[in-house]
Amino acid sequence: YGLVPISLGLVGMLVFIIFSSRSNHRLALGLQFLTSFVSLVLIIWGWVLYPQTTPDNCEGDGDVNPRLLSLIFLIVGTVGIAITCSSHLQAVISGPPEWRPSASE
Repeated sequence: YGLVPISLGLVGMLVFIIFSSRSNHRLALGLQFLTSFVSLVLIIWGWVLYPQTTPDNCEGDGDVNPRLLSLIFLIVGTVGIAITCSSHLQAVISGPPEWRPSASE
């Protein structure tokens, strides 16, 4: 679970760079929004499933506590997706680069 949002973000950024270098900003922003939306859905799904876990059914004989690790992933993912959503909102409000006024105007 914890690697999917991180990998989606990295792949989304790579695709964004490729499409932006080819001057296809609309498709690049759409794909970036899609990866962020999938990450948001996975974070929400994680928060829904987390209360159903108990220390008895999660802890094993290993050194890693899976319940604590999932909580850390959920907290970090929630902060990350909040930052991502706010940056997307800022991009939507300000519009594409060609709509913004230049410094000389």
